[in-house]
Amino acid sequence: MIIFVKASVVGEAALVSFLLDSETLCASHKDAILDCLLKNGFPNELLQELVTGFCSDGASVMLGTKSGIGKLLKDEFPDIVLWHYLNHRLELDLGNVLDATSDTNDLQSFLECLYYLYSQSPKNMRELCDCAHDLHLTLKRIGKVFTVRWVASSFRAVSAVWHSFPSLAQHFQNASKDETRQSTEKARFQGLLSKLCTNSFVKNLAPISDVLNELKNLLETLQNQNTTLPKVQNLPTAYTKRIKSLIVFL
Repeated sequence: MIIFVKASVVGEAALVSFLLDSETLCASHKDAILDCLLKNGFPNELLQELVTGFCSDGASVMLGTKSGIGKLLKDEFPDIVLWHYLNHRLELDLGNVLDATSDTNDLQSFLECLYYLYSQSPKNMRELCDCAHDLHLTLKRIGKVFTVRWVASSFRAVSAVWHSFPSLAQHFQNASKDETRQSTEKARFQGLLSKLCTNSFVKNLAPISDVLNELKNLLETLQNQNTTLPKVQNLPTAYTKRIKSLIVFL
């Protein structure tokens, strides 16, 4: 467990976040936190004055209503505010949206196929790099999408496919005509090429890339150490309007 403190420092205009200490989690996570603070010069009397809130993800061990760390801390400090980490809430909301709609299923399956195609075959990766070199393009790594709860990772994966579109099309075309490959493998690449070059694929990939870019920017703004509650009060609403305008436009 890594504990950070955000405080005002002489000579600094803004609040500064810095590493206080690290602790091994024990049976009582709350006691581990309080013992760490006590060891670093924060007695209980001072904490009663200074502790104003507790923010974490929504895991039951953190914010459970019966024995979560937040609940136990609130028993110790009745005036603190418990807060579910906003970035985590947005990540969960994105996951709920994907679960509630089937419109992106085909795109997700295709991107997952690309990830495994190149992550598990050095030969395919080398051939893709050669195609990018011939087209004078810089190749970006194609990662997993929507399976990791971090929008920036999904955005990098989608934007890598968008950026590498000509290289992918060239590689699929070359591989589907490669006489050294088995017929089943050639047919697979032909199917990937047909899927990649459809209007529906491009129309789905483009708006998802734009929306993920907006969400990535929002989450990175929220996690900036100089961001305060007054600064972010209207940010989600503003970004929601921008995302809606992108979807309507596309």
